[in-house]
Amino acid sequence: MERFVCAKCNANKRLRLWEDIYQVATDMSRPWILEGDFNVVLNSEEKIGGLPVLDADHEDFENCISFCDLVDIPFKSSPFTW
Repeated sequence: MERFVCAKCNANKRLRLWEDIYQVATDMSRPWILEGDFNVVLNSEEKIGGLPVLDADHEDFENCISFCDLVDIPFKSSPFTW
């Protein structure tokens, strides 16, 4: 099963997304793919310029990935997908 995501830019508004992903993950018994624009980085190395990344900015995302047993698939091309 494949799911696509386009997350809100506001961290508080993304909390609902993490809750939805938790729910989907608990119902999954087979491998699945979750892809899209999460509007958050996992660490400061993924961000160039702008305001610094604070731990609080990505902890909810990291917790969601961990709880749902998701894996971040690396890429070998341009980091910009648009």
